[in-house]
Amino acid sequence: MQVIVSKKDLAEGINLVSSTVSPRSTAPILTNLLLTAKDDRLMITGTDLEAWMQVQVPATVREPGGITVPSRRFGDIVRELPDSDITITTEGSKTRIECGRGDYNLLGMDYADYPELPSFVVEQTLTLPKEVLVFLIEKTLFAVSDEEKRYALNGICTQVEGKELRMVSTDGYRLSYARSELAEPIATNLDLIVPAKAARELLRILTGEGEVQVELGSMHVSFSADGKLLVSRLLDGRFPPYRDVIPSGWEKKATLSRKTFGDVVRRVSLLCDEKMRQLAFSFTAGNLKVRAQNAGLGEAVEEMDITWEGEPLDVAYNSDYLTSILKTLDGDEMVIELTTNLKPALMRSVDSEDHLCILTPMRL
Repeated sequence: MQVIVSKKDLAEGINLVSSTVSPRSTAPILTNLLLTAKDDRLMITGTDLEAWMQVQVPATVREPGGITVPSRRFGDIVRELPDSDITITTEGSKTRIECGRGDYNLLGMDYADYPELPSFVVEQTLTLPKEVLVFLIEKTLFAVSDEEKRYALNGICTQVEGKELRMVSTDGYRLSYARSELAEPIATNLDLIVPAKAARELLRILTGEGEVQVELGSMHVSFSADGKLLVSRLLDGRFPPYRDVIPSGWEKKATLSRKTFGDVVRRVSLLCDEKMRQLAFSFTAGNLKVRAQNAGLGEAVEEMDITWEGEPLDVAYNSDYLTSILKTLDGDEMVIELTTNLKPALMRSVDSEDHLCILTPMRL
């Protein structure tokens, strides 16, 4: 194989693909990137056998072929090279990298042994604006559970019914729900769980404007846009009935500035107990008092103006979980809908019904 490629294009491709490579795999070839050259393009592929990413880079192909190279070392070399064209030549397991007056030789492995991209029967195809998918993932990814025992919660529940596309995530303490309308209804409803890692990788490749094509199978899903392809296994298992957690009504309601609330929570949290991270909230007519106590450090109290509907209420929440929710809400004002201090609260922007979050309280 021999190709000539610009340093900028190659470095960008490596940066995208290398995140799918496991640095500590028991199979040495899985710590490598696969390089294949043909038809005026260089394809860079990486996988951990759960997700596969492939990026096409424009190139002058003098001799088609392929090789696998150590992901981290190859990436380090390319990043340090001057901004010029790079010539990559392979002979057997050796890869020669030339740029300017630099000449580097790297040992690789036979590309025939590299795991192929999964082939699966496509049961449904969707074409979506990139910004729709990015919006849904950004609003839900933060609440995905990282507990391995809760396997079905390690991803984002993705459902399509008619023209409505929904994504939901939860870790048992927080729940985030986001929805969007499709241009056309689909014939068959969908209900699947996309792993958190695949969702994170999507945010990295779905840049700019345009569309993304989604192909769904019984065990895999693929996303392709702008010469970038991501294929991922789907999580097996049943996502919990999240609709049961979303309150259908409220007895008490606060309308308040999202930014001011976030600032108050951040400041008062400085004196939270390091283990429990509890913040106490006292809602009364026109006023919200936020309090934190730390036996070894002291106490913090701050108040802010709100619009309050209902009887006074004292409730407590984990400051870290609350902060993560506030970061995803949009708009100047937000709403907190409550019933009692033992039941979850619903939080959303005043301006949108397309995204809401549920937060479980702590005992005072």
